Amino acid sequence: MDNSNTNILKILQWNAKSAVSNKHSLVKCLCEYDVDIALISETWFKPGSLISFKGYNVVRNDRFDGYAGVAILIKNGYMYNELVLQNNFSSDIQMCGIELIISNDRLSFFSLYCPPNSTTIASDWENIFSQLNNTGIIGGDFNAHHNIWGSYKTNQKGHQIADILSDIDIILLNTGQPTRFSQNNNSAIDLTFSSPNLAIQCTWYTLGDTMGSDHFPIIIEIERKISRSDTDFYGPKLKWNLKKANWNLYNHTAYIFFNNNQTQIHNTESKYHHLIEGINAAADKAIAKYKISKCNKKNILPPWWDNECENVVNSRRDQLRAYKNQSTMENYLRCKQEMAKAKKTLKEKARSNWRKWRRYQRMEESHPYPVSKTRKRPQ
Repeated sequence: MDNSNTNILKILQWNAKSAVSNKHSLVKCLCEYDVDIALISETWFKPGSLISFKGYNVVRNDRFDGYAGVAILIKNGYMYNELVLQNNFSSDIQMCGIELIISNDRLSFFSLYCPPNSTTIASDWENIFSQLNNTGIIGGDFNAHHNIWGSYKTNQKGHQIADILSDIDIILLNTGQPTRFSQNNNSAIDLTFSSPNLAIQCTWYTLGDTMGSDHFPIIIEIERKISRSDTDFYGPKLKWNLKKANWNLYNHTAYIFFNNNQTQIHNTESKYHHLIEGINAAADKAIAKYKISKCNKKNILPPWWDNECENVVNSRRDQLRAYKNQSTMENYLRCKQEMAKAKKTLKEKARSNWRKWRRYQRMEESHPYPVSKTRKRPQ
């Protein structure tokens, strides 16, 4: 039985202007659009800092000062390899890449950031695009302006990229939609390039909410034949429900298993598999399981995300839509106000929740009895 079918592989591309301060908006977008791969530029991750996104693996390239930076988020379940890049281009340009393995096919994805004031030459872009290989996508903030992809002006980087596009085997996916929120509303500096064989399967469009940044997120949908095994690599779809475990039965089952299987095993690997087999046999008999949902907003979004958060995000999106329809100074200023209000509200909600959590921790440490048994945990 063929368990493969045609699915949509969803790629998010976004200049976050700090994926730290805008993390919760990013997490909401990942879940809302069921994103498989996210190409993030201007992450602003500090080198050595611990960064995690629930349900995703992270590959990153940070800048020494904690600004700029690029990252790729890969949804749990996909098998991938981090690519070692050839750094034969300007040191101002940051880049990271992965190789995704789907149905015995290999797709490469690269996230790129080029600062606006950096100096580049044509060979920089030739060397970057040469790493795309046969099937893949490069997406990021190139800070390259050209009317070919919808910018209101042309700069040196735009000229360099436009001149080599006709000489290399690569396709620009941009449709002319603006990718950056600005007063003239026609700035397109976030570019997406694809290998020709993949480009015919791609649909490219921007979202209507900047999510706290001044860049519009981009969604690239790729039609691929995906096997169920492609998304089962990192673990089961069932999880042990430890709250409903019968530990007496577990101990008894494990005791019987290991006492009835006392054959001498000298190989270390065989010993390991024997141990795992016994643990799983006892767990299967004594511990209930529950299904892990594909995307559960209640589990992914922070506990403090309430109707007020939802309302300010919706207001920000509505005002951006109004400005797109009528690009007046009044609408522009209203957009800036709504964007600032949303960022402030989400930041205050997160900070307030942190303070409540710290108070709870101090209460639990100082109380003679566990607080969890006498008081409700703050919501």
